[in-house]
Amino acid sequence: APHKVCRRCEEDLRMSFKGKKSAYRFGIPVIWREQKNHTSDCYFCSVDVKGFNTKNNKKISYPNLDSVIRP
Repeated sequence: APHKVCRRCEEDLRMSFKGKKSAYRFGIPVIWREQKNHTSDCYFCSVDVKGFNTKNNKKISYPNLDSVIRP
């Protein structure tokens, strides 16, 4: 897993551990590598899932980044 994460994603993870959040801004399994540049290589910041739901979540566009490899 990355050693650094943006504030927004950190808060999502913290709320999840407290049981106050059950969904993340991502939804597919990946293999994590160390980020080279947070601005252009943050998977969490790159995926915008606002407006998506269970009916249209297949339309979410996931980026191909050096720090994230899909199995």
